[in-house]
Amino acid sequence: MQITSGRGRVRLGTALALAGALVLSPLAAVAAEPAPEPPAPSAAPTETSAVAETPAPTETAAPAEAPAPAAPAESTESSDAADATETPAPAETPAPAETPDATEAPAPTAAVAPEALAAGELMNYVVNVDATETAVAEARAAVVASGGVVLMSYAEIGVVTAQSSDTGFLDGIRASSGVRSAGPTRQAAVTEGAVAPDWAGGTLAIDRPRAEAGVTAAPLVSQQWDMDAIGAPQARSLEPGDADVLVGVLDSGIAVDHPDLATQVDPAASVGCSVNGIPDQSRSAWIPVDDSESHGTHVAGTIAANADGSGITGVAPGVTLASVKVVNHDGFIYPEYALCGFMWAAAQGMDVTNNSYYVDPWAFWCEGQPEQQPALDAVVKAVAWSQQQGVLNIAAAGNEDYDLANKTTESTSPDDGVYDSEGNHVSGPRPIEDRDVSEGCVDLPAGVDGVVTVASVAQQPDGSVAKSSFSNYGEGEIDVAAPGSAILSTVFDGRYDVYSGTSMASPHVAGVAALLATTHPDASPAELQTLLTSQATDLGDSELYGAGLVDAFAAVTEGLDLGPTAAVADATIQAGVPFRLLGAGFAPGEAVVLTLEAGGVDQDDPNLVSTVASSDGRLDVVGQFGPAAPVGPATIEITGAGGPRARVAVDVTAPLAGPEVSSPADGDTLDGDTVTVTGTARPGAGVVAGIALSGDDMVRAGVDEAGLAGDALAAAERRVAAGLEAAEPVPFDPDAPITVAAAFADARGAWSVEFADVPGGDFIAVGLAQVLSDGSVSAPGDPVAFSVERAVAEIPPAPESPPAVTDPVAPVEPAGAAPTPDIAPAGGPTALAYTGSESALALGLAGMLVVAGLALVIATAAGRRRRRAEEARVDTTGALPSD
Repeated sequence: MQITSGRGRVRLGTALALAGALVLSPLAAVAAEPAPEPPAPSAAPTETSAVAETPAPTETAAPAEAPAPAAPAESTESSDAADATETPAPAETPAPAETPDATEAPAPTAAVAPEALAAGELMNYVVNVDATETAVAEARAAVVASGGVVLMSYAEIGVVTAQSSDTGFLDGIRASSGVRSAGPTRQAAVTEGAVAPDWAGGTLAIDRPRAEAGVTAAPLVSQQWDMDAIGAPQARSLEPGDADVLVGVLDSGIAVDHPDLATQVDPAASVGCSVNGIPDQSRSAWIPVDDSESHGTHVAGTIAANADGSGITGVAPGVTLASVKVVNHDGFIYPEYALCGFMWAAAQGMDVTNNSYYVDPWAFWCEGQPEQQPALDAVVKAVAWSQQQGVLNIAAAGNEDYDLANKTTESTSPDDGVYDSEGNHVSGPRPIEDRDVSEGCVDLPAGVDGVVTVASVAQQPDGSVAKSSFSNYGEGEIDVAAPGSAILSTVFDGRYDVYSGTSMASPHVAGVAALLATTHPDASPAELQTLLTSQATDLGDSELYGAGLVDAFAAVTEGLDLGPTAAVADATIQAGVPFRLLGAGFAPGEAVVLTLEAGGVDQDDPNLVSTVASSDGRLDVVGQFGPAAPVGPATIEITGAGGPRARVAVDVTAPLAGPEVSSPADGDTLDGDTVTVTGTARPGAGVVAGIALSGDDMVRAGVDEAGLAGDALAAAERRVAAGLEAAEPVPFDPDAPITVAAAFADARGAWSVEFADVPGGDFIAVGLAQVLSDGSVSAPGDPVAFSVERAVAEIPPAPESPPAVTDPVAPVEPAGAAPTPDIAPAGGPTALAYTGSESALALGLAGMLVVAGLALVIATAAGRRRRRAEEARVDTTGALPSD
């Protein structure tokens, strides 16, 4: 007989050893005992006492090794000192006779020190005159004559800003020839960085709703739901934006040392405007000084964080940013700051600005009010001038859940009074209760003509979007909507955080506008705005969403004569993870078939068989390569009725790692017929694990792991729905290639499944897959080889024979027969009484059987250990190992 399998060799060896042992055991027992005395002929048989077995000697445990001395703990305290914050350089006031050229950036100006002014509160003012060089020059002279100092002058729009502590200044300037209007830019005295010891901060115009305030989040692109909602990942795979497109972030400064922004900001185009509205290009003037000024950095990341494969990625990572700091450290954006920002944007030739703020100290600036009208007029003129110079301005709608089309009253303005840490009023103005804003009142800058006003949407449990709870709204007031709730982006000190507010929605639109400026380089601001609204996805309620949700993918594919075009996020697909394919330029209602090919093999996917283009010729399909898809280049072929329509080249990356098995450990030997397999996976993941017999003769072909996994997970989900915490053990199926069970990983990622009726033998345990909530399926985990030893059932002792019945009368021997003698066993104590065989020969044969059997078992075990090492290297296709 030829033995071809490892198991056969083990069985033969074991049989030989057992056979030898069975023979040897009675031989040894008989050889050790003296020959029995011949029984007396007439004596009744006596019960022989059982001989107690001597227990095997206990193996002496090796002495425990003394533990090695613990290594000294490393100190986690950093010895690096924090970098000192750079102090902004003082601004300079321009000479009264100088007027900046219309095409040049305004020159920095030097303000007179407050102590040099007349006694009284130091205030800033705005003066409106005709937009001529002569009128502005006369206004500058009038400022000085009235006891003030010129801060800035803008001949392009006929505006001069001034500062004075003279109580008669305002009356004097208003009486000057050529002055159309003049008024304060704020209600509180100028501080410009001089924060009082008891200052607790004003009401921030860029404040985000407390109810949806974010928490620190991991910097992962996969957490940017907002980008997926507007098709930004697919858009940037086709067009990330042109570096010649300049986007101004009018905000609290940009942290240019953040890894995601370090290469994105142009210092030459950046400026600080938050000290009296005087432009200052020193670096310290346009960067944030601490985390309280993270707002602008968060906005900047949404627009154009770089696509370097780490952190987050912005809507248009290829464009260039300019930091225009218009927010002071107290969080206020006064009119002179906004004037400086819009005029700087025009002078620098910016394509787009983002304005996630309202101008303080009034939530709405009202016409006909002498303390509001002049500043309102000045900012409106600055916005209009920037638009004439080719700038498209985007602004946040506000966070009060307020109907901007039907304004009534508001009670938050003016907001620049001084309060202590407990909220008690210290000095300055108090908000006016129920201030009437129903007529002629404007939110600056969102309410200015030509500014794109943005509402906020939030992601819903089903993946759709709807109005954020805080977002302002209003028929005819909202132009478009964008994601603004729970937005992950960059913040101060190289970190990331989640913010909510229309401040977060607006930069998404600014990013899409930058893509439009890239694909339509000759378009005017009005034309870009038309493209934004015409390409937006209709959300059904124009009062809440305007034209709808902005569409980054449409910005780089529609209206460009590209023909049918499609893309996936970053042209990359991870095996086993769902991906979204977007398309444009197809015929409305066109039926198309999608084919996936990777590694030269078509990949079956029931989700990507056929689909129909929408009424505007768009495709929006979710597909998935299996976790066993070959890694490397792949192609998605899109075919219509007339033949091939589009091809999408992608790279397929490795799938998610499979669940790990922690018990049993590799090489373990288990007792009993129940096997519990435990391990780790992602928290909350559905885990499918299995055990299979290991051996040369095991048939593994044709294992439908996907089907087994699906069935097991469905059963696990039914248990959860029924409120059952633990599953019944799954009976081992010896006829199946693998027996599977499923469970859900807990909050720590731990999981456990149990198998019953497991026979003795050699096995492999493997985590076949973990399935995430988004449908992602991992590759199999590494297998673990183990053995099961079933306890040999003890054979119960045979029942004792009843005592022989003895006839009291001695038997009569047959006539002529010789009496039967009581014969002692021949050969004395070394003879086998029941066979008459000699014990020496039997002992020799039995010993040979045992030695031969043990040798075969040991040799086979060594081979199996080698095979186990090979089995542990299961390939990532999910096929179980074969001997």
